[in-house]
Amino acid sequence: MVPDLELQLAAATKALREVVAPAIDPANGVALEQLHLAMATVDFVRTRLPLRRRRVVRELENAHALAMQVAAAGGGTLAALADEAQALLDSGADDAAMDALRLRILDAAEQAVAADPGNKDLSRAVLAVAQHQTDLARAWFAPMGFEVDPAGRPTLEQLLEG
Repeated sequence: MVPDLELQLAAATKALREVVAPAIDPANGVALEQLHLAMATVDFVRTRLPLRRRRVVRELENAHALAMQVAAAGGGTLAALADEAQALLDSGADDAAMDALRLRILDAAEQAVAADPGNKDLSRAVLAVAQHQTDLARAWFAPMGFEVDPAGRPTLEQLLEG
């Protein structure tokens, strides 16, 4: 067993390509399509795995900005969550803790907007910050080939660096 995750994923892709692919009946188009999808997914994960930590940090930074903006627009408990996010970012907490707090912030922001649906400042705050997260998600998945104009979009590296 090889302990390196990237090497394990490369070995899995190689096994799919060299052992599984030749064993599939060429007339079975669905099986071939699914095999290629599985190989592309494993390759994608392998390229993104080293960037995972930077993405988790950037997503919490985006959520922190959201909490700050929503709190400034009158969004209830978001100021305390923003402080908690800053403390986690400063401490270098683990990915799970950062991701859990990010989800709590998103939930609290959703509740704040739902509690005051006519508050245009809240809506504007959410939209202003949502673009950062949307850009990050689009850049993260750009290699999957669904982006219409990838050259016209910020790169993943630019977005992860801030």
